[in-house]
Amino acid sequence: MVYSLKPELNILVSPTSFKGSLTPVQAAEAISAHIPPEFKVINLPVADGGDGTLEVLTGKLKGSFMEVDTINPLGKPIKAEYFLTENKTAIIELARASGLNLVCTEHCPAVYGSTRGTGKLVLSALDQKASTIMLTVGGSATADGGVGILKELGYRFLDSRGNEIREGGIGLNDIESIDVSGVDPRIFKIPLKILCDVDNPLLGENGGIAVYSPQKGASPHQVSLLVQGFAHLSNLIGKYRNKQIGDIPYGGASGGIPAVLSAFLEVEIHPGAELILEWLNFNEIIEEVDLIITGEGSFDQTTHNHKITSVILEKAKTLNKLAVVFCGEINQSDPRIIAFSISPGICPKQQLIAHAGKYLGLLTSRVFSLISEIYMITSKSLQL
Repeated sequence: MVYSLKPELNILVSPTSFKGSLTPVQAAEAISAHIPPEFKVINLPVADGGDGTLEVLTGKLKGSFMEVDTINPLGKPIKAEYFLTENKTAIIELARASGLNLVCTEHCPAVYGSTRGTGKLVLSALDQKASTIMLTVGGSATADGGVGILKELGYRFLDSRGNEIREGGIGLNDIESIDVSGVDPRIFKIPLKILCDVDNPLLGENGGIAVYSPQKGASPHQVSLLVQGFAHLSNLIGKYRNKQIGDIPYGGASGGIPAVLSAFLEVEIHPGAELILEWLNFNEIIEEVDLIITGEGSFDQTTHNHKITSVILEKAKTLNKLAVVFCGEINQSDPRIIAFSISPGICPKQQLIAHAGKYLGLLTSRVFSLISEIYMITSKSLQL
């Protein structure tokens, strides 16, 4: 594919979060601050339901942040916020109370972590008489299928002795019955929309549990236990609720939350990337630019599971626009994609994470030093 540089180059800076180090807004600012002034820059940080989604959306919406006393995935008391818009839509970012950034993977939150903390945010939204709940999932530490959220709403998941199951994905294989007598009826009276950051189904070779649980500290043996637990729960749901949840697109996002919640609640499952880009008017803005800079922490094979970086690259390709990826790590080798790592060479990963903004700025300076030379040559040629 051939791209051309115009004498007046318009640049769109649209990174998502660099997990564990930079929010989308911080990443966009680190890049744009190092682009030479002769270029016109549009800053449009993006998200797809994972970390930073609330920050990206609330910059475009009117409303108030609501602070709630809740717990992190391992039960430690914390405070977390959600956003209540003027028209009473509650935007709840799962990562705020159940995110991987809140715990250490050495404690294996995929196995023992619960989404109860997010459930407390949902209850607060109901208390605030929200007209709609929008749950953005991504960046989770957990793999409990949202059972923790359901527990906070009044569902009781019981083992063969009639006791409550253990918290986290480790308890799923123990479920023998589900008591719905105490479920809060308010949850059925308003729309619940789930925005997903990846399109993996729940189960199977490309299932979200198998693919993403290792990133949350699960060993191969523990991943196998989690898959067994979700298969068991899926069978129970199929038997008693007549719903098949194993192969729902996007169902495996954030430890199976969309798939499992869809079996118990009236939910709408949406691809987060497409919906958020629509709200940000991305499709109109990209038409007017010549170069798109996107980015994320780790650019790997999972990026292509409908994460926002891959969606942006596809949109750029469709419009024959030049797009580049700035990232912390590159763990794929697609020659059709222009990607740069912020790593200056041999550099410890923790150092990259701790100083990601600095290294992102340095990378931007290096890349634009070359672009500026090409730009100057192109401009002079047009003057001849």
